[in-house]
Amino acid sequence: MLPVAGQTLLEYQVRLARAVGGGHIVVLVDQLPAAMVALFDRLRADGIDVDVARDARDAADRIHPDEHVLLFTQGLIVPRRLLVDLVARNNPTLLTLAGGNDNAGFERIDAAEHWAGAALLSGQTLRETAAMLGDWSIGSTLMRNALRSGAARWRPENSKGLVVVANTDQARAASAALVQDCDDDDAPFFDRYVLQPLARLIVPYGLRAAVPVDLVAVLPIILAGAALLLALLGWFATAFALLFLSGLARAVARLMLSVAVRESGALTVLERIKLPILCGCLLVLGWQGTGPTGDWTGVLLAAWIIAGFLLHRPQVRPISLLSVPTIESSACVLIFALLFGVPLAGLIVLVVHRFAFDVMRRFFNE
Repeated sequence: MLPVAGQTLLEYQVRLARAVGGGHIVVLVDQLPAAMVALFDRLRADGIDVDVARDARDAADRIHPDEHVLLFTQGLIVPRRLLVDLVARNNPTLLTLAGGNDNAGFERIDAAEHWAGAALLSGQTLRETAAMLGDWSIGSTLMRNALRSGAARWRPENSKGLVVVANTDQARAASAALVQDCDDDDAPFFDRYVLQPLARLIVPYGLRAAVPVDLVAVLPIILAGAALLLALLGWFATAFALLFLSGLARAVARLMLSVAVRESGALTVLERIKLPILCGCLLVLGWQGTGPTGDWTGVLLAAWIIAGFLLHRPQVRPISLLSVPTIESSACVLIFALLFGVPLAGLIVLVVHRFAFDVMRRFFNE
């Protein structure tokens, strides 16, 4: 019941098992206090059914002998990437760590290795171990039976974030480590090198303060809606600042959801409305007469930028500043242009950026 990523450790383990393909989840607990009953109710509300077993034999009876069983030991926090690799092996395998004092908190296998607390086993091994249990610990007994049955050992090159926690301070430190472990390699340049680093600074404070992740996921929608309203009122610098903050709030929400292994429909809604909101803000800005000429230059530039977003939205790796323009990077350009009193110049910069990106994309594609 320790706090991990804005929820309890048990919730984190259950959601993680579900995320890597677990379809039948069994939780073995000695006692069932009211807080744990509420925990299972929250999981069921999210569509995750959990079988509760009170002893090892009861747990084994709920598993078919031919099933693959992904096992977590008590108190284990493990990054999703390690479990994805473990499950992909598709054969009985123990996740291990190097022997030594650094990993002394883990179950020792021999002088060279410790068991990391996660394993991919067969249902038959679980049943055989449960049948022979007396006063022995199920975890260590199951580990040794698995090794005798020929289970492989896998020691990952990067085991950062893998820890067994025993108190609240350790759980919070492990949550912060999970934040640093999340990375989106396919994100555009601006997201990866501006929004994501800022989000990594903010999220640990949100997790420590137990801010509800559902509330954080709704915040970007509120900010984006307020941005359009202020643009209609003529407060353009503030409007585009809110549009940028909406993108930052989206990055924070996505990171919190990733760490907590959860999903939110609010971010799906945001993806659908943020481009129309940007288009509305740009058109209003262009309509207000952005230059000394008093002609339609601002509107035409705004229309060109909007067409670029609507017609060319490829996903490319963040190789340079000329990577795909984003709503947030465009908002930043316009914020500076408005603060210096040259909004038309800001629109021109966005048009040039889009044109340069299209040229670069065509050049590399050819």
